[in-house]
Amino acid sequence: MSPPIDALDIIQFVIPTLHLKLGLVNAALKNFKQWIDTRIENMPADLLQARTNFIIIELKHSRSDEDMTSLKDEIADLMMQKSYIKTALKEKNFQNKFVLPTGSPERKEAHAKHKDFEQR
Repeated sequence: MSPPIDALDIIQFVIPTLHLKLGLVNAALKNFKQWIDTRIENMPADLLQARTNFIIIELKHSRSDEDMTSLKDEIADLMMQKSYIKTALKEKNFQNKFVLPTGSPERKEAHAKHKDFEQR
């Protein structure tokens, strides 16, 4: 005997966009999956809860990986800025004086950026 629903795999189902906006398909799909779990597969409640917890953990893990990648990029940018600021503050001309004179607005700006970076 063949299964009652064998014509459409759930992956091959095309969701109507308007119904998606109204939430009709979400409810139908959720109820269908719940019916499969309880009636067809006869999964116990603790196994369903374990699967739900696993999905939540996987989502948190993928988000933390994305956050880690963006933080690494931000740190690399900040390190490059720090290097630029240090170079700008230490550059000297042929008379062994700072290229950015002590009272110049450029030097004050570079110094402020350096202080801001150290506070992070």
